[in-house]
Amino acid sequence: MNEMMDVLMPRQRRVLVLLAVLLAAAFFFLVIGSGRQRLQYQRSDSALTAQQAAFDLKRAGETEQNTWKRWDETLRDMEELKEGFFYSREQGVEVLRNDLKQILDQAGLRVSHIKYDYLPLEKESMLQVRLTFRVTGFYIDLKKFIHGIESFPGALLIEQIDFLDIDTRSGEIGIKVVLAGYYD
Repeated sequence: MNEMMDVLMPRQRRVLVLLAVLLAAAFFFLVIGSGRQRLQYQRSDSALTAQQAAFDLKRAGETEQNTWKRWDETLRDMEELKEGFFYSREQGVEVLRNDLKQILDQAGLRVSHIKYDYLPLEKESMLQVRLTFRVTGFYIDLKKFIHGIESFPGALLIEQIDFLDIDTRSGEIGIKVVLAGYYD
């Protein structure tokens, strides 16, 4: 390295020394300046971590409140369903029969014998009554019947529909229907 310096002229040596001093000054300025920036970054990171923890606590509290609100709404809905949706065991099956007769009369359909199956639901204190019967009628009447069941405000639901036969001459369709009514 000394041999290289010997080759340089005094002016070139001064420029080289000046550049080395400037480079050293820039390096120290960068180290000292970045130290403040690093310290400011660490403070900001600590503040962000604290704010994140506070936000997580707040969000967990809101989530817990929302969960309780949903459960309260569910309980209210269940009470409302018990009061107005399910059939009452005290009234018996007659109310269910009258509702079905009303829907069938509105649709104008012929019905075969209705078979009633009573099934207690194991996990609930409820009773399910399955009604199985055959209906024959025109497409529009069957559509009215299905719409009447689906839009019925009580606990009478379609469980199964099987198409049995279609009379191509008259246009009548025969279907087997399984309905379920629920008693509380």
